[in-house]
Amino acid sequence: MNYIWIAVMKVTVKQRKKVRDLGYKVGIGLSDNATLFGAPTPALTVFTPKVDLLRDKIAAEDSTQTRAASLNQSGVVHTDLKTYLLFVNNGPAKGDKAKLLLSGFDVNKEKVKHPIPGQIVIKEIVDGATVNTAKVKIEKISAEDFVDRYKVETSLDKVTWTLAVDTGNSRKLIVTGLTRSKEVFIRVTGGNTHGYGKPSEVVGFIPR
Repeated sequence: MNYIWIAVMKVTVKQRKKVRDLGYKVGIGLSDNATLFGAPTPALTVFTPKVDLLRDKIAAEDSTQTRAASLNQSGVVHTDLKTYLLFVNNGPAKGDKAKLLLSGFDVNKEKVKHPIPGQIVIKEIVDGATVNTAKVKIEKISAEDFVDRYKVETSLDKVTWTLAVDTGNSRKLIVTGLTRSKEVFIRVTGGNTHGYGKPSEVVGFIPR
């Protein structure tokens, strides 16, 4: 494994004010450095109002009910921040401490191992529960090879690949919109906060 710098997020959903502050900090960092980071998803025009709403809900806390509302909104912002963290660590600034700090996220105090997941192994592909779909089953992944997201890509020629599934659940690797009796090629890649590993071997499948 290589040793690199990584952006980190050390706030919890319950730390509502810290989530709010980090939300504004990251929003400004990504906006001011769009040339470096590009356009994140969700768009900052969508994300910033969520942070504003969290700010307002925190200011309105005066009962158990209103605190629950701000906690719920903190969860919304926290989820988007985790998405941005992956975006930053996988982007052009990957491993570069100075560039990573421009995002608004903190960076580990020391370089860390880069535990990108290993190669996913497709066990089998079967017809899905509905017409023109396919369910991809993969081999069990070691806990040491931490994976918390998966992407399934399809191709008709093994050259041009299209993202078909992006999920955090290995049991929801279901490809839709296939054409009956027409072969499609499928591959799966596992990832985590530090990046994506090597795509699986390509497997062909013909929907029945």
